[in-house]
Amino acid sequence: MLWNYVGFDSSRMTVQGLARQFAVVFGVFAIIGLSWPYLVRLVSERVRISLAYEDGLDAGDRLLIEYLERSPDATWAWYTLVKQPRPDGTGLDKSELLSRIETCPVLPPVVLRAWYYLYTDGTERALRELDGGGDVRIHLARIRIYLANMSLEEALAAAGDAVAAYPDSAKARAYAIDLLTQFGRFDEARALLEDAAYEVPGIAGAKIRIYLHTGDYVRMSVAAVVYEVSSYPQRAPTVVASLICGLAWLVFVLHMGRVSAWSGGDRGVAVVALLCGFASAIVCLIPIYLMEPYFTFPSEDLVYNFIYCVIAIGIKEEFVKLLLVVPLLPYLVRQRDRLKILTITSIVGLGFAMNENIGYFLGGGSVVVSRFLTANFFHMVLTGYCGYYLVRAVQGGGGHWNVFALQTLKMSAIHGIYDLLLTMDVVLEGMSLFAMAVYIWLSQVYLRLVLESDREVARKLPLTRLFVALMAVVTGIAFVLGTGYLPTRVALENTVLGAVGMGVITIMFFREFKEPVH
Repeated sequence: MLWNYVGFDSSRMTVQGLARQFAVVFGVFAIIGLSWPYLVRLVSERVRISLAYEDGLDAGDRLLIEYLERSPDATWAWYTLVKQPRPDGTGLDKSELLSRIETCPVLPPVVLRAWYYLYTDGTERALRELDGGGDVRIHLARIRIYLANMSLEEALAAAGDAVAAYPDSAKARAYAIDLLTQFGRFDEARALLEDAAYEVPGIAGAKIRIYLHTGDYVRMSVAAVVYEVSSYPQRAPTVVASLICGLAWLVFVLHMGRVSAWSGGDRGVAVVALLCGFASAIVCLIPIYLMEPYFTFPSEDLVYNFIYCVIAIGIKEEFVKLLLVVPLLPYLVRQRDRLKILTITSIVGLGFAMNENIGYFLGGGSVVVSRFLTANFFHMVLTGYCGYYLVRAVQGGGGHWNVFALQTLKMSAIHGIYDLLLTMDVVLEGMSLFAMAVYIWLSQVYLRLVLESDREVARKLPLTRLFVALMAVVTGIAFVLGTGYLPTRVALENTVLGAVGMGVITIMFFREFKEPVH
């Protein structure tokens, strides 16, 4: 009965049935999103305290003090207590707070007092509190307070003092190396970095700048990969959301490519293709770092922006993705099924988009929904096209290479123009509409190529029904992600606006599927 209500009662699709299907699937995620703040409170004291502070200083302080009495060794809790702005004397009484600071067993009280004064009386008062301190943690606090005040030169001087006083402190060296590279003092930074007596972890960003300056591009490339991969744990929620959205598209493109008729080996190649695509986004960081010192984007020169978008974005990204298609060529050149080749090469582009979305999804809500329909599919289309013609060139040789070069340059130019139009929308409102027009046209051409390559009978599970279900999943994920750091109402508004805004693109997909909906 429930199955029928959701809309799966027969192969005959109706608008009402599809709407019910979307509502039920999204409803499951909506319940999770609405419950999320309460569920997290049960398993995370840190989140529970953070949410309490949203209700006011008094509520947050009260809960935090209760927690510190049970867990006095929780360093993060002490920092949370002293880093709260306290206007108009609200929250914990000053004398009571300062007396509690003196009981801290894990940090020098002077460090906590300095942070307290930074948020209540300003930088000068905070730094006076640290004068004459001999503990390495006091030196580190001085560096961090300067950085919090954006006083980079003073922070560099404080880092130098810390290294001189405590040469075995990895954190002091890390701050010194990072700040030296920001000021272009690469020889000094490299001397600290390569001192064999000390190991300095967690400075991949500084290493990239040093190796780029010295022309050690191999070590720079390794540092770039380490820097990217090491950031994933800190971005866990967006990593998970990006993977789920990517897997939703993977299910769709495999179904469109008739995966049910593939062998186990074919399906294994699809997984490898996804991993290659994901890796290609990391590899793409290498040319980004190489180009960064020489190019500025965006600029006020429209011609410059156009050339930059086509070459530094379009050609660069398509070339890197094609490099990761190359390992699949021994398998692909043996295939004669055009639909299978298009599917595999498209999955490489999907892997790239999944990685790229990790950063973009920090926006949550409408960003997740819009990039699900645009970025994921856009990269699938571009790489699917270029990869398909690369396979044909390897298979046929001769003039096929000219066709491949032409198609790759065309896709790279379209990629660049699309990004240019999105960038210009900040200056000239409405330019994103032209970007969407480019996207819709390209998507239509790709879908027609794929569906024309499919000469088999109608699918038992229509593409339209699967697409609606996956859209509901992604919209739900967007809402859940949004409730993690936004009020529930705002998260819901962002998600709904994103879904409504993508309505035209969704209609385009339905039209191209050419499946009857009653």
